[in-house]
Amino acid sequence: MFMRGKCIGCGCCTSRCNADALLYTGEEMDADKVLDEVFKDILFYRKTGGMTLSGGEPLMQYDFSLKLLKGAKEKGVHTAIETSGYYPGKLYEIAKYTDLWLYDVKIFDESEHIKYTGVSNKLIMENLKYLNATGSEIILRCPIIPGINLTDEHFEKIAELSASVSSVKKVQFMPYHPLGTEKMKSLGREQKYENCEFLSRDAILPYLEKIKDKTDKILEIM
Repeated sequence: MFMRGKCIGCGCCTSRCNADALLYTGEEMDADKVLDEVFKDILFYRKTGGMTLSGGEPLMQYDFSLKLLKGAKEKGVHTAIETSGYYPGKLYEIAKYTDLWLYDVKIFDESEHIKYTGVSNKLIMENLKYLNATGSEIILRCPIIPGINLTDEHFEKIAELSASVSSVKKVQFMPYHPLGTEKMKSLGREQKYENCEFLSRDAILPYLEKIKDKTDKILEIM
């Protein structure tokens, strides 16, 4: 019997589960091994692609991420980081080896941001301002969730922010989908958005029409 409250994530139980009801996915790798995998397709990366660090939050494994980025740049591979922007340390060193930041902007009101994410958005905005000063190319990634930020005010603030940050080249809007619901259940985590339905592209288009003249940045729906 699986007792989630006593689980420490060691994975030992999976080898004893004859029905394969419990799975432990992933592989522990050092930076050199990851780079070996990346460089297998280096001919493609130099023309149209590159290496993107995602997560989780790659900045929370700062030294590991920095080693990956340095190694990629030494080989001429384009680099990108997908991040929430919530990192309390200095970004100077890692920014030197990052060509593109895929930067989350979720909610502008601080109290609402704390309510839904558990943290303030002040640090996120401060880091965005810093990255802009370094000249790093930035794409804003904006998840849109009905009942939370699917409002005219939210889209207007996105337009205002993108227009004021010169390094932002594009804004990508990501409509909510419930595809992670089963994953959350398997992890025994709270289903905060269980009643939210799939948000279509058509539901977002009217909001983009209202802000397209308020920013000079490219607006996309993912």
